[in-house]
Amino acid sequence: MGLGAVARAMGGIGIGTDVGVDIVFKNPAWLTKNEKFKSSFGGTLFMPDVTAKSTMMMDPTSAMRADGEEVTSKADTYIIPEIAITGKSDAGFHYGFGMFGVSGMGVDYRNEPMQRGLGEMSTNFQFMRLIPSFAYKIDNLSIGAGLSISYGALGMSSVMGNPTANIAPEQRGGGVSDDIGLGYQLGVGYQITKEFSIGAFYQSKVDMNYEHVYDFNMDGAYQNLSLSQAGEYGIGIGYEKNNIKFGIDYKKVEWTSVDGYNTFGWDDQSLYAIGGSYKMDKTTFRAGFNYGSSPIDNSFEDASVSGVPFNATQIAYFNLVAFPALTETHYSAGIGYEISKNVDLDLAYVYAPQKTVTYTVPDMMGGGIVEASNKQDSVTFSLTYSF
Repeated sequence: MGLGAVARAMGGIGIGTDVGVDIVFKNPAWLTKNEKFKSSFGGTLFMPDVTAKSTMMMDPTSAMRADGEEVTSKADTYIIPEIAITGKSDAGFHYGFGMFGVSGMGVDYRNEPMQRGLGEMSTNFQFMRLIPSFAYKIDNLSIGAGLSISYGALGMSSVMGNPTANIAPEQRGGGVSDDIGLGYQLGVGYQITKEFSIGAFYQSKVDMNYEHVYDFNMDGAYQNLSLSQAGEYGIGIGYEKNNIKFGIDYKKVEWTSVDGYNTFGWDDQSLYAIGGSYKMDKTTFRAGFNYGSSPIDNSFEDASVSGVPFNATQIAYFNLVAFPALTETHYSAGIGYEISKNVDLDLAYVYAPQKTVTYTVPDMMGGGIVEASNKQDSVTFSLTYSF
């Protein structure tokens, strides 16, 4: 959906046209659009509303089944920071530097009764990028590149046992584990006419490994989990004339090609973004739409996580209860105001309606369902100073 208030208000566009400091992350080629030095800081107040329920068999020996009561996750508020600068050197190179919280997810079902069947699951995943980048313009062609220095932190915990093996419920989380990874991004932009532009970008995957994060096989030791950030590529077009700006982007996210997400059965995503803005005097009005099919569906396969065999039902349970990345549709709107010649204030609101995924447990596994829902609200602000 983008990072800064300008891009988020316009549906997350930024591949085919300049959307302010967010281009450090979106398409570094458009750094050439900025002739002034700009610094921006801001953040997003992210408010997910996540629920889960289960009627799957908890203890086959006694036919104990989860009661199917819907539970709301207590992890419902996050603050995501954003800092960026852009400028132009005397040698003609344009540069940018950004530090962003770019992705994350989590749930909190701690202290819920055992009969809910959610295992008191609690997860917290955060992924940030620090991106120095540069760009150069040759006639109407702009090319850009950036280094992605990434930091990830993952915490998982639950209270689970195995009654059939006489294993009592126990805490299975190893606390928060973190890692640092490196990647890169490339971008190109071409000004077709004074009004029309086209751009493309590629962002490499980032290999990440979180050590001693969770006891997957209940042997009393915490196993590692590889959870690499997926590579992305995309193309976009832009239009800008007088007080009107408009863009359409397409992006592909390759979850099936990275460790961790491919194990958990995530599908590649195709994402579509459309957005525009209209400026009246010192005020700019923005709106956008973004759609990307969820990487999680209701069909899963057996897999091995950290060397531990997991059946399809267990994989579905981890996806829907622990990491419910279900959201598909986003509607956005925002406003910008020129406080002075050098200072701009931008605000954005994004609404993602509820998406529900239900997994039907096979009869051979005791039957029942595991279900999760996710809807979201978020508010982003940014303050930009230029000279």
